[in-house]
Amino acid sequence: AGQVGIRCRHCRGLPLGSAQQGAMYFPSSLVSMYQTGQKMSNVHFFSDKPCHRIPKEIVSEGMAASRAGVGGGKRYWEEAGAMLGLVDTD
Repeated sequence: AGQVGIRCRHCRGLPLGSAQQGAMYFPSSLVSMYQTGQKMSNVHFFSDKPCHRIPKEIVSEGMAASRAGVGGGKRYWEEAGAMLGLVDTD
């Protein structure tokens, strides 16, 4: 089995290297999925220059949720990954 990656659904299908910064990450463990999600959120989704492929209303809703503190936290991300069948390997 290979390493699991997380990518922007709006950038999928683009040739490698042509998406905006932060469109794809490969967390090294279940525990690091939270940090990966935070980084993707801050760099690609809700930065000063968010992904131009994401509809503006989705960016606005996401920014409002972020300011309101809505989110799952580290435990949520780790448990969600485990529920999907992801496991850490050495």
